[in-house]
Amino acid sequence: MAPVAAFLLSVLSAPGARETLFASAPAPSPSPCPDAVFDQLTVAEQLTIEGMMAPMGVSFEAWGKCTNENCSTIAKIALKKPPKSEVLAYFAGGPKPKRIATFWWLQARLRIAQILEVEMPIGPNSMPTVVRTVPWENRPFVYWDQYHRAQRNALVEPLLPLMDPIVNSLIPSPSMLASLDAANETWSPKASVSGGATSVPGSTTKIRQYLGRIDIRAGHGANYFKEGPVTFVMEFDWDTEELVIKDISWCPGAGNPIFNSVAEVLAANASGTLKMCTVDTVWYGDTKAWMEPEPPFVEAAIPPQIYYPEGPRFSVSGRTVSWMGWDFHTDIHAIEGIHISNLRFKGERIAYEMYAADFTAVYSGASTRKDIFYSDGGCAYSAPCPSPPPLTGYAVGSYVIPGNLNNDKMAEFWGAKVSESSLGAMHTHSVSYKIDLDIAGLENSFMTKKPGYKSSQYVAAADNSFYMKATKITSEGFWDNDGDSEWTPPEACLSSDASTKFIVYSPTQKNYKGNKRGYKMSVPGSPPVLYPEGDPYLHIQNFTKCDIGITKYSPDDLTPAGQASSGLRQMVVFGNLYPEPAAPGTDISHFFNGESLEEVDIVLYAHSTKMHWVVAEDVPVPSTMGKELAFEPYNYFDYNQLKNLPTNQYVYPCAECKRGGRTTEEGEGGVIPTCTP
Repeated sequence: MAPVAAFLLSVLSAPGARETLFASAPAPSPSPCPDAVFDQLTVAEQLTIEGMMAPMGVSFEAWGKCTNENCSTIAKIALKKPPKSEVLAYFAGGPKPKRIATFWWLQARLRIAQILEVEMPIGPNSMPTVVRTVPWENRPFVYWDQYHRAQRNALVEPLLPLMDPIVNSLIPSPSMLASLDAANETWSPKASVSGGATSVPGSTTKIRQYLGRIDIRAGHGANYFKEGPVTFVMEFDWDTEELVIKDISWCPGAGNPIFNSVAEVLAANASGTLKMCTVDTVWYGDTKAWMEPEPPFVEAAIPPQIYYPEGPRFSVSGRTVSWMGWDFHTDIHAIEGIHISNLRFKGERIAYEMYAADFTAVYSGASTRKDIFYSDGGCAYSAPCPSPPPLTGYAVGSYVIPGNLNNDKMAEFWGAKVSESSLGAMHTHSVSYKIDLDIAGLENSFMTKKPGYKSSQYVAAADNSFYMKATKITSEGFWDNDGDSEWTPPEACLSSDASTKFIVYSPTQKNYKGNKRGYKMSVPGSPPVLYPEGDPYLHIQNFTKCDIGITKYSPDDLTPAGQASSGLRQMVVFGNLYPEPAAPGTDISHFFNGESLEEVDIVLYAHSTKMHWVVAEDVPVPSTMGKELAFEPYNYFDYNQLKNLPTNQYVYPCAECKRGGRTTEEGEGGVIPTCTP
């Protein structure tokens, strides 16, 4: 998902005609094979939806779609997943499922937000159907829907001249000057008003609270910042549509009070009582936090290269990839990111669907982002996100006064010093995965196996022996939603450790040796959930309670993303954090409703969380966060299939071709087709 966000950043920074937005990276043509049922909406299809909605007064401007009471815009355009039963029937020769697009229509003048659906392709008589209507204050998160932004800048910018002494003190490094010279730019640092990430604890049904800051921007484009010494709170009133700036922290640690308004800061400055501070002038003017190599290492930068000694061992047909006996459909869902669908080995499906439902991050400690909850799904296909992506990004944190004796102690708690005037911000990286496995069919069961040591009547040589204890998980159990201080996990909400094996298996299908066919799943263990019951951060990411959750597939539970509602789950995503208790961005609680898990179509929800304590090596870019989920056969085959895999996916037409090589006359031959149209 991160590359998609980065691409959208470059697109939206230079608004242009809608038809040209994706010209540099056109979507592949739809698959000619049955797997095309999984193809996500193309750019061309999305443009036809916009064309259908344009006569209704919907705005499609790159910026300014939703900045006042005339807002009328659509968002979160995505393919509505067809029911699994219809897809499998289609694979068996039945009718092709309808291709349905779903999206939100935000109408500020009427103060309502609606989920709409329309059958594709769009024709002259196409009209969307209203699926659900919600009050305006409960509309989903959309990045460009931020009335407060224009008001924020106008209200806070009177403070920027007070930052001139800090800005003027910055010292450009030789690498900074060389970089600017290469771009025909000059050294022009400035202070800038930014921020807008949502504060969960401070918001209510009437007021949405955001966190803002004044940061320092010096080179490397308008969107690159380093921590400034000012933070503040913005409160936006849904009813009056007015913004209030309050709780202004100016040079924290210098001895200033928390100011209740911009006017109070200006008055303190006029009276000479406003205490100022400094920053790390060398670091803020340097390029060490940039990705570009610095002299003398510039020559070490080598572009990525791909080399196939014996030719590629994969082929691509439409959006289906084949490799060494495997094939799967892959595409990018507009909200949920990369999807793997219909994963098969030698024609037998092992997984119907796998994807990351959400990435979340919660910031803590002395951070300027304290009290921020971030959901990656809320930013997908919208615009640049309000905080760094949760799996990577660049190190940001909180301002500290250079040389303060408390800095080292705070760094022990929340993150190493990034510079003399900024600390890293400790935060979480959490990911929720949905995995729909079909092991030798749809009738599956689940068990755990854990090593033990005890006496056994089956062992004659010793009184005791190692053994593997199997425990069947036979019921989902019920999610504890009573709201008290103690939470009891449902039976099928499990924690991971190094010794426990999670196994999905077929109770009826066996290999030729009589073993029940299965697949083993390894899920990384995560830190314990530290949030107390009732904490809003815990319940807007309730998937963190289960390293793995086992549920029965239901056609009513198409996606974990969004708010709970009657009927089909709708793709709301980071949907509305209020009214309290906060509705989850990704909610798995409603999947646990006491269903049997014996010989049913099983769907797994796995989770991984990493506590990220920032270190010096996180500059300029942290390493990828998190650990892998692994799958491996567990008596699924009769023997190890590696011995029978092909050496090459390519067919070479001439008799002179060497095994796995190329012809000298014709070059590469044709690709083995993965299916017949």
